[in-house]
Amino acid sequence: MDALPIAEQNDFDYISQNENVMHACGHDAHVAIALGTAKIISGFMDKISGNVKFIFQPAEEGLGGAALMIDEGALDNPDTDAIIALHVSPLLKSGQISVGTGPVMASPAEFDIIIKGRGGHAAQPHKSVNPISIGVNIINMFSSIIPKTLSPFKSAILSVTCFEAGNTYNVIPSQAVIKGTVRAFDRETHNVIQERMNSVIASMTSAEGADFSFSYNLGYPPVINNGEIAKLISNASKKILGEDNVVENPEPSMLAEDFSYYTLKVPGAIFNLGCSNPFEKNFHNLHSGKFNLDESCISVGMQILSQCVLDFLG
Repeated sequence: MDALPIAEQNDFDYISQNENVMHACGHDAHVAIALGTAKIISGFMDKISGNVKFIFQPAEEGLGGAALMIDEGALDNPDTDAIIALHVSPLLKSGQISVGTGPVMASPAEFDIIIKGRGGHAAQPHKSVNPISIGVNIINMFSSIIPKTLSPFKSAILSVTCFEAGNTYNVIPSQAVIKGTVRAFDRETHNVIQERMNSVIASMTSAEGADFSFSYNLGYPPVINNGEIAKLISNASKKILGEDNVVENPEPSMLAEDFSYYTLKVPGAIFNLGCSNPFEKNFHNLHSGKFNLDESCISVGMQILSQCVLDFLG
């Protein structure tokens, strides 16, 4: 479930059999953990008073499958009182978890900019409007937007991830394309950044006689962990792992997660499940072609989720 368009660079027996399609974010492990938890809980039905739902949701990677699941009744019949999720994290060793309260993951936005100049011969730049030089100036100005615009108590990131223009040596192209992402923890901050970006683009293009188009597409809401549910996870994890292996209230992450749609509807929390082998020094992060989780984390996740169910409904 939820493979990514990444060429796997591992050489294990269980690597992807499909070229440029890889489980590089641990979603296959999440499915295994949910299935295992269901098996465990089925043996404790006489000890819990209530219902337990297991949600197997596709399309977290970019499409926001959670919203569709909610629309189709995943939280209804019977109504849901609380919801818990986990995500594997190579930043933690297997046998460790981290969980926070309040804003824990950011809201992402994707932006697309097209700078429309006037192409021409590279030997006669004065007769053209070069979108490349305009784009470079825009990108340089972007670096000052967040520190100059936001309060130091607000967190946000603006990253340019794509700059495309031209395809040969002696031609000034007619347009350039810039793409990237912005991460913030509230929509007001996104609005401020979007307005400032538009102002920078308009100023730079106008000064050079170019035109532009600019789109700023908001993605998932930020993930806001409910304090009581986060405490439930923390206490359950301490029973399984011991206090020293439970990190409470780590720094919020600029990663995004469509679990946020569920927490808008019911009290909920997501926690990070360590998945790095404690005896290996090599580190490969999520979305890396070398990502490989330590499979011992699967049983840890099953135990923690099961303990949370027993503590909540037992």
